Amino acid sequence: NLLPHNRHKEAGVFQNIQATVSRADGIFVHSRDALEKIVKTFGVGAEKCHIIPFGDHSVALGEPLKRAEARKHLGLGTEERISLIFGSVSPYKGSDDVIKWWSENQGVGKLVVVGSVFYEEYANELRNLADGANHIELRLSDGFLSEEELKTWLSAVDCCIFNYRDIFSSGAASLARSFGIPLLIPERLKTAYLGEPHSHVFRFDQLDTDFRSQLEQALQTPVDYRIAEEWRNETSWDRVAEQTHKVYSEVLSDFASSQTPESTRGSE
Repeated sequence: NLLPHNRHKEAGVFQNIQATVSRADGIFVHSRDALEKIVKTFGVGAEKCHIIPFGDHSVALGEPLKRAEARKHLGLGTEERISLIFGSVSPYKGSDDVIKWWSENQGVGKLVVVGSVFYEEYANELRNLADGANHIELRLSDGFLSEEELKTWLSAVDCCIFNYRDIFSSGAASLARSFGIPLLIPERLKTAYLGEPHSHVFRFDQLDTDFRSQLEQALQTPVDYRIAEEWRNETSWDRVAEQTHKVYSEVLSDFASSQTPESTRGSE
């Protein structure tokens, strides 16, 4: 992340991150937009930044279950259109704004929010917003979803929604992408690279402008695990390791060449 979640305004946070990246010999980023933002925000040289894939988090989960099986296990209707917000329940996710919008709009199917509670006060806010809306369901818990539970949810839904207020990269969005699930994410979050343009990635400007039209398009787009194979290959861990190793080698080589006899004499 550019800065830690929910802590952007804390005293010393920005200065500590800036000091760290300024001293670093190499900085890993996951997109061209992220590289440009690092350079602009912290004033570091672009030559220090190296783009590597985020990594395919679907590897540990394996292929999805059959939709009917997954929905039966979760107690979901077989014919209803289901949109999912998943992951930790935290203010930076912007789930409250989506729930507000959903409670005021009919005919877009069911919204399910699944995840572990990091901020109890925020979780209570979500519960109050969803209260009485039969097309919104919260399944919040104290612990993280198991890998099997996460796979079951990703196998059951029609689309995933990510309304982050601020994000640099998104493991959750990348995972949904690996499963071939149509997903919605704000246009402003361009640093979160998702292999675009792609038929399963829908960018929206604002909830009160084009969100509904983008959502309806996403819900009309079939989930397709096979179509995401190119993305899974692009973000494979072999590729991550190869590119990471290359950067490490270059940084260590530059460091070794800078250690002249004069510079190392004091450590003898």
